Amino acid sequence: MLCLKTIEELSANGEATVAMVAERVQLSPPTASRILDRLEKADYIIRQRATTDRRKVIITLTEQGRERIGNLPQPLHEQFLNRLHALSPEDQLELLRALERIVDLMDANDIDAAPVLTPELEVGPEPISEEASPVTTTAEALKELPEHFREISG
Repeated sequence: MLCLKTIEELSANGEATVAMVAERVQLSPPTASRILDRLEKADYIIRQRATTDRRKVIITLTEQGRERIGNLPQPLHEQFLNRLHALSPEDQLELLRALERIVDLMDANDIDAAPVLTPELEVGPEPISEEASPVTTTAEALKELPEHFREISG
């Protein structure tokens, strides 16, 4: 269903193509195309050739596709953030201190956390350059927590 959400987001900003969807969900175009085949069979999307460039295939959601997106559960990370922001500043500070303590106990201050914290990066055999991600260690990641955490602990 990630592909459906991606098509919705891309369509809101213009148009969605197979290549754009594949890139956004970090799949190869052939894999994304097979997923789109299934979505098309389920009547969630329609694929049409662009009138200006016949090589380009534009993907649009059907009414059934829009309904399906409307019935999707909220992603876990969004639920987590909503619940985190609903906590009192004191509870947020307590969580922050617990996380910092866990990092210390694990001696994880210098662990490279960039691939985990920045999923848009492609992780391959070559090392990630420092310019690609300003957050490279767990300690730096903790510093990147929301500003209100720092205000609370300050």
